[in-house]
Amino acid sequence: MIAGITRGNDRSRERLEGLRQALARHGLTLCERATCEIPYSIRAARRALAELDANGALPTALVCGNDVIALGVMLEALERNKRIPADLSVTGFDRVVPIGATVEQAYAAISIDEVPEPVG
Repeated sequence: MIAGITRGNDRSRERLEGLRQALARHGLTLCERATCEIPYSIRAARRALAELDANGALPTALVCGNDVIALGVMLEALERNKRIPADLSVTGFDRVVPIGATVEQAYAAISIDEVPEPVG
């Protein structure tokens, strides 16, 4: 996860913790090597993705702390010839940035209430 800075930001902290809890319910853990906290900016998101890629820690899916971070991640992924979502799946929070109109690849905004509960 590329999260917003959690110190002094309850939303960012709760999003990170919520992801950890959701993964744990399915017997999974968040890869700490591929988790970082950054300011909410496109530039910081691009740097974060570049560092993950350079360190060999780029996962196949990234949850981003908000849509601005998701946009920066996708722009940097495209710069690095990563195909979204074939090589890297990206999701954000808030539906604030019109990402589909900004990035030249398909992007589907999924709200949390649209995700079905797992069966079984």
